[in-house]
Amino acid sequence: MKALARGRERLTRDRRNRKLKDLAHSLCFIGPSVLGVLIFFGFTLLWDNLGTVLVLVMALVVTCVCVGVVHSLLRHRDTLLLVLTFVVGIALTVGPRLIMSI
Repeated sequence: MKALARGRERLTRDRRNRKLKDLAHSLCFIGPSVLGVLIFFGFTLLWDNLGTVLVLVMALVVTCVCVGVVHSLLRHRDTLLLVLTFVVGIALTVGPRLIMSI
C-alpha cells in the first residue's frame, strides 16, 4: 500500500516537473523572440527620428550588449555562437535602415 502511494506521489511530481520544464522551454523561446521584435521596431523608430551616426553608435552598443549577455550565459567558449549573436544583433539594429532604403 505504501509503495503504491509513493508511486503515485512520484508520478504526480514527475508530471509537475515536466509541466514546469515545458513552461521554461517556452519562455526561453518566447522571451528572446519578443525582445528581438522590440529591438527591431525600436530601431525602426530611431532610424526615422535620429541622426545616422548616433543610431549607428547605439546599434553597436546594443549589439555588443547582446553578445556580452550571450557570452555570460555560456558555460564554455563558443566563438561561432558569439559570431552568430553579433550578426543577429547587427541585423536587428541595422536591418530597419536597410529595409527603409529599398
